[in-house]
Amino acid sequence: MFGKRDSDNKSLCPAFQAPCKQSKCEFWMYVHGQHPQTSEQVSEGMCAVKAIALGVLEGARNALRTEAAIESFRNENSEVNHMAVSLVRTFGRVMGQADPQLPSTADEPKLISGR
Repeated sequence: MFGKRDSDNKSLCPAFQAPCKQSKCEFWMYVHGQHPQTSEQVSEGMCAVKAIALGVLEGARNALRTEAAIESFRNENSEVNHMAVSLVRTFGRVMGQADPQLPSTADEPKLISGR
């Protein structure tokens, strides 16, 4: 898949710098799933040391998805909170009672803008 090769074009072991023994090596494993860069299905044997890079890429992609979901949730929650405070203020004005414990609109959190 990737990595250094010796003069006979055989893959070199990243740990021992010797020709790769593939399925006879303790580091050999089978990977099934989706490649994080190309999105194609992967079902092949590979060196666990080389597969670490794929795991790091997949972890980074999942972290970005999580960050986007949290940002979206925060923005929606902030909007709903703003509407609830406005509704309570309006209701207080209609009833002739202003509640001084409500936060002012100047102190409201700003939405996080998307990238």
